[in-house]
Amino acid sequence: MLILFLIFTIYILCGFLLLKNKKKNLLQVEHSLFLKFDERFNIFETLIEAARPFVDYEQTFLNEIVKSRIRAKKFKQNGEKSKELQQEELISYLSKQIELLFKEFPKLYKIEDPLKHQENILKIEHELSILKKEYFTLINEYNNLRKSPICYLLSFFIPPFEPEDTKF
Repeated sequence: MLILFLIFTIYILCGFLLLKNKKKNLLQVEHSLFLKFDERFNIFETLIEAARPFVDYEQTFLNEIVKSRIRAKKFKQNGEKSKELQQEELISYLSKQIELLFKEFPKLYKIEDPLKHQENILKIEHELSILKKEYFTLINEYNNLRKSPICYLLSFFIPPFEPEDTKF
């Protein structure tokens, strides 16, 4: 009887450690993702400041990026992670239009290193797309692990990871 109890305890402990490790990885990727969001917006702020003499940014998609970022920060303060991620995804969609901005306003090429801003934004978007895929893969793995036999009993005590319904 004692042996069965020990085997059962080790079984539960292994499941707990698997879930804990998976969640730790998930939170690390999530942290990296939000750092990249901040880095991307800093580049946009630099671009907006550099472009002010040549372009009224409020007449371009840059204005919508600023508004979306403000909304994302409000959602973050309110703890609404899925809405925050939706706003960041909108910024990702809008940032793909950076090349059109330079075509529409050729005066922007007078900015010091205009292509550097453009390349940095596109590079960060690429890194974000990789992080987003990894993030949602880890969410699916975590939630599937919770449903596995080794973690079934623990799933009553450990909630699923939040933004499983968020689509990027």
